[in-house]
Amino acid sequence: MEDIKILSPMQLWADFDPTERPLETSYVQAKDLGFAFVREQYISAFDAEDGVVRAYVRLILPKNPEKKCPVVVFIPTADVAKINTEFVKRIIEKGFAYCYFDYSGKFAGKERFTDYPKSLAYVEGSAGDAEKQIEFHQNPKKSPLYSYVKIARRVITFLAEDASVDSENIIFWGIKEGAEICW
Repeated sequence: MEDIKILSPMQLWADFDPTERPLETSYVQAKDLGFAFVREQYISAFDAEDGVVRAYVRLILPKNPEKKCPVVVFIPTADVAKINTEFVKRIIEKGFAYCYFDYSGKFAGKERFTDYPKSLAYVEGSAGDAEKQIEFHQNPKKSPLYSYVKIARRVITFLAEDASVDSENIIFWGIKEGAEICW
């Protein structure tokens, strides 16, 4: 039987600095939703052995903010392809920005998604699949959840650098797999 080494969070994340790598933001589109503006973009999340993980991020901002906006980062279940406009509207009306990022990769019904290199194919679409999560339990850095949290940490960097966002007020809120990422 192989020896199991238990890592502390400090040990697990010691070699990952979410601010070190350039974001290399690529803007997909910006549009007016009537009640807010939306910006869709890809950011470089982290390097894999055969390429870069390009994370899809959607940021929705109030139309005429008087100051930098606090932001709610909502992380839904992996299979969510569309956002609930009424939910977002309520957040925007309270003066918050709203951010969504994809972590599950290519999934049925998604127009835009995070692009994983082939070496991380096991990560794509594995959120919510207990069997795929358990397969990598002996090396937490090879778990899909580790990759998802790396993306979340890069989204924090992206938001902290955005001129429209109050970097001192970034709120994470998740449901199911999204809550695991927040935790």
